Amino acid sequence: MATRGVEDYLETIYGIVEKKGYARVSEIASALNVQPSSVSEMLKRLKEMGYVDYERYGVITLTDKGRALAESVREKHIIIKEFLELLGVSSAIAEADACKMEHLLDPQTLERFSSFVKYIKVRGCPRWLMEFKQYAKANP
Repeated sequence: MATRGVEDYLETIYGIVEKKGYARVSEIASALNVQPSSVSEMLKRLKEMGYVDYERYGVITLTDKGRALAESVREKHIIIKEFLELLGVSSAIAEADACKMEHLLDPQTLERFSSFVKYIKVRGCPRWLMEFKQYAKANP
């Protein structure tokens, strides 16, 4: 199982690669607010683990294995963020909390979150959820 750090790096690389086709050390360092030397060290590990294609001073891309894990982490992140927003958590806080929670929740919990979010999307916002949001506003 990948560590939180590995997942964070892969998710970050995935986002950059999706935008421009490759990533650079400086972009990853900036996105994660870490030193380029830390990124270089992690990239060596990620390459050894078979998650990235990387040569020193070159561009970084994800292998199929790296892309699959990054997409899985990204999907977990999206589900958690949407769930929190349905509860009335602000987008910024939901984003920050999803970054933390995506690494910690049991797969069964994530599946329930996913089912709940899908249910709400298909059925529309039920009355009880609207009532909850009103209750939460009045009782912070």
